[in-house]
Amino acid sequence: MYWVNTFFTGAIFKVALLTPGTISDVGWNALAYDGLKAVEKEFSVKKVNHIESKTPAKWEEHFCFFASNGLKTDHFR
Repeated sequence: MYWVNTFFTGAIFKVALLTPGTISDVGWNALAYDGLKAVEKEFSVKKVNHIESKTPAKWEEHFCFFASNGLKTDHFR
């Protein structure tokens, strides 16, 4: 499961990705990260954030971090 957060503030488009493991897994996490980088390039994203949240216990902490930085959280499976 992957968590992608997006929102617009004026002309600034921000995207964040919270993965449940490392992006060097050569699997789903790596593909999600590749997608994040593609969005950054294709849509001229001004700010990109990525956090590897290796345990479910850390998810809430990381979501709160994104929210405290003005990101709207959305959940994609």
